Amino acid sequence: MTIAEAIAAADELRPNNISAATKTRWLHQHDCLIWEELVRDYETDTAKPSLEDYADDDQTVLLVPEEDAELEVNWLLTQIDYHHADYERYNNDAAMWAAGRDAYAKKLGRRIMYQTNTQVESRERPPAVQILY
Repeated sequence: MTIAEAIAAADELRPNNISAATKTRWLHQHDCLIWEELVRDYETDTAKPSLEDYADDDQTVLLVPEEDAELEVNWLLTQIDYHHADYERYNNDAAMWAAGRDAYAKKLGRRIMYQTNTQVESRERPPAVQILY
């Protein structure tokens, strides 16, 4: 999902007067949070998101994969509702975001475990030891 797609999806659900630049900054903060908490330790080839990349092009692809893109939209919804002082909606959005973040963390962990187990299984194993009584 790109920055423009995430903003459009959030705006469709919550019409608002917050600038695209502010929403872009929120998306950058979210991707940095996800990178710090989840991605940094597992995906060493993924660099920390740079604000310059986000500010220059609204077609920048966000950090969270497409199948979990709802996480980015829910983050925007939490920010919009918080800044509009709609705390009931904010609490609902925050719960949805937290559930999505937990699901993404589990999926990332399973993928890393699978990759690690596959690497271990592909190594040559020592011969089995036969115990004689």
